[in-house]
Amino acid sequence: MDSQFIRFVVLPKEFSFYSNLDKDQIEKYKYPTRLNAGLFMIILKGKCELSINLESYIITEESIVTVMPNSIIQMNNYSEEFDAYYLVMVPGYMNDIVLIQSIMPHLSTIMENPVLNIESKKDRDLFLDYCKIFQRIYERQQANPATEIIQSLMSTLIYGLLKIWEVRKNNLPDDYIGKLSRKEAIYHQFMLCLLKHYREERAVSFYANKLCISAKYLSAVIKDIRAKSVLALINEAVILDAKAQLKNSNLTIMQISDSLNFSNPSFFTKYFKRHTGMTPKEYRIS
Repeated sequence: MDSQFIRFVVLPKEFSFYSNLDKDQIEKYKYPTRLNAGLFMIILKGKCELSINLESYIITEESIVTVMPNSIIQMNNYSEEFDAYYLVMVPGYMNDIVLIQSIMPHLSTIMENPVLNIESKKDRDLFLDYCKIFQRIYERQQANPATEIIQSLMSTLIYGLLKIWEVRKNNLPDDYIGKLSRKEAIYHQFMLCLLKHYREERAVSFYANKLCISAKYLSAVIKDIRAKSVLALINEAVILDAKAQLKNSNLTIMQISDSLNFSNPSFFTKYFKRHTGMTPKEYRIS
């Protein structure tokens, strides 16, 4: 089966399943990592600080994590006993039209709540039991994989998560509707736009124009929601990508500079050092 690299982790072309992670496997996500696949994490034990698309979350034994394709993640402080089930799936692997249509109304909720805390022990145990069955079937299918079986198992998991997302969405407080939800909508539209365009565009006005609002209003909304400036989030996205490429690839500084649309490597080096305190070369060998 063809493989593709996400940092130093070799993933099967379409789908993979991991459990009982050792420290070396967890350390591979120590640096910013852009995923070209969707990721589900069901925490078995311990806790960890996880950054998803520039936002930090504390994940525990109550957490189920959903990371959309093309997200940037970084795993920071984690407890010694931390372990989780990882289910990784490239876009297009799930071709169930009904399932896709079921997900679409909840997409914004998923983006807003990548980390779900399952308070009911019975519900947590149900997901864990499901993963144990999933693991046995997946391992048995390795030699002669049956795509339909894996897809059916994934559909069951996603439908279960959809129920949780639906409850979360229905339980939003009344004051979420109106001004706050409008600001939240703008914020999430901005983040989607940022993750799509940050390699080419670093001007606040570009994102404001894309959202059909003024740069001043966009800045006010982002400051209110994230307590950061729009420019700060743009810079964070660029630096995270640069760090991922420096640690994850053999690309030259010039090639990385070009990929992030800098006019020349010298300007990229100054930009990187201004935001990290190190040159790209120093960061690569650190």
